Amino acid sequence: MRLVAHINKLLQDDVYEIPATVFKNDFLSALETIAKYLHENLNLGFVQIGKLLNRSDKTIWVTYQHSIKKMSHRFYPAKAQHYIPVSAFSNRTFSTLESLVMFLRETYGLSYDEIAGMLNRSYTTVVTVSNRATKKKGEMK
Repeated sequence: MRLVAHINKLLQDDVYEIPATVFKNDFLSALETIAKYLHENLNLGFVQIGKLLNRSDKTIWVTYQHSIKKMSHRFYPAKAQHYIPVSAFSNRTFSTLESLVMFLRETYGLSYDEIAGMLNRSYTTVVTVSNRATKKKGEMK
């Protein structure tokens, strides 16, 4: 499915997904990437993004402002094999990166090495983030 058709379908269904390919950048944090993509590519407002991510619209606005200082051009994501629903980032117990790594491991069964390459992060960072998220999940039970 063409990316434009995919985005139009998501907007009609009120289900928002982010292609994993946008996270492979050298400039932005995971939250900055999400805020920038949702605002610029899906034309969502800061209040709506805040509600989707369970964060303050002010936080989203500031995060977006930081993202455009670091990366002025918009995302032109390559065709993605993996999509992450925005709802995966709404649990504030976990950091944005923890939520992302957990989702990719649990949903797609990707290895740490695959995730590291996909997110342009080091293998050790991905393992550390995953271990931290696993520990938090254990504490929640």
